[in-house]
Amino acid sequence: MNTVNLKENVNLHVYKTDKFKDVNIYIEFLDNSDKHDQVLRNLLGMMLEDSCNLYKTKEAVTNLFNKNYGGSFSVSFDVKGCARLMEVKSSFVNGKYVEDDTLLEKQFSIISEFILNPIWKYKEYSTSLFNELKDKLKQQILVLNDRPSSYSNNKADLLFGEYLGVKADLNIKELNDITIDDVINMYDFIINNTRIDILVVGDVDNDEVLKYSKKYFDFDSRDVNFKMVYKSKKDEFIDEVENKNINQSLLQQRYKTNKTVLDDDFPSFVIGNGILGTLPTSLLFQEVREKRSLCYSISSVVYGYDGVMKISTGIDYKNIKKVKGLIEDQIDKIKNGKFDDSLLETTRRMYINVYRANSDNVKSIMWDIYRNTILDDVMSIDKTIEEFKKVTKESVMESFKDVELITSYVLRQKVDEDE
Repeated sequence: MNTVNLKENVNLHVYKTDKFKDVNIYIEFLDNSDKHDQVLRNLLGMMLEDSCNLYKTKEAVTNLFNKNYGGSFSVSFDVKGCARLMEVKSSFVNGKYVEDDTLLEKQFSIISEFILNPIWKYKEYSTSLFNELKDKLKQQILVLNDRPSSYSNNKADLLFGEYLGVKADLNIKELNDITIDDVINMYDFIINNTRIDILVVGDVDNDEVLKYSKKYFDFDSRDVNFKMVYKSKKDEFIDEVENKNINQSLLQQRYKTNKTVLDDDFPSFVIGNGILGTLPTSLLFQEVREKRSLCYSISSVVYGYDGVMKISTGIDYKNIKKVKGLIEDQIDKIKNGKFDDSLLETTRRMYINVYRANSDNVKSIMWDIYRNTILDDVMSIDKTIEEFKKVTKESVMESFKDVELITSYVLRQKVDEDE
């Protein structure tokens, strides 16, 4: 892997590999704002994807990518730990497979057109198009809110707060109030005040990629501080129930773990979470669903950049106390080592196989490079696998000792109201 510092806080990373027939280019823009402006950012992403000064219409954009062998371009926003990320992604077939040695430069040029030459730089942005994209985003949010699983997940994250709450806050009223100037101001902030990493994965020439990066991505130097990982400091317990006309109740629990990807024993915590609630053989699935039929589904997920663990389950509300008690019992089993060695080995093998598969996945390779760059960390996929091999029952127990329930949210089916 080759890394070049283009400007202060603007870096190029090239991972040369012949595993893929495509050339994948990612640009990650990182800031640490804790403002609840995810809706505004999502709208900006839609506007950047939709058109640019050179390709002003949907037809022009469609024709552009069709002419370039079905190449793709997208802009998305995410929150990873305390990192607010705008991710620009493009995937084009490698020119050597279609006998077109100009394709790589075209890919760089097209990305540059969309992210550096938006329509509003050259003329007033169309009010009708702006409202059309706002309506489209509104419909996407409404669809999410109509799904009990996503609604309850976001509501629990909002109650928990911190950066989980920032990501989950998709407020339609806020969307209605956003102006074109608001979007332009957000765009200017991201282009000029974020840490920028350009990541190229594919069978490419390093010098050629460097030449095109300098030509098409001439970002200014920037003096910015940045980070990605934080440990949740939440300590106030929140317990909330909300009624809704749905077929089953959903329980969402949020735990402070005091463990992040930067902790030496984080691999032990990951394995512990697998034992708790990731596999069909996991404690939660076996004890709550299989043995007692108290839930429709149940799982636990680690958010290693936040120091948080989520447990989610769909239940009949009349069983809520039993289910909550059983969840805590399974966590206590992890803390006290009351689980079979065979379950530890099964979970270890599963994670090793997943991580090995990740080494053949473009997105995983890109994220591995980016994560290690931002965190100044050397925990590669291969090294993580080696750390999984060292995990013991005792290290799992130790890693779980600080797990603490902070937020419990129930989206309750209305049919149970009189029970």
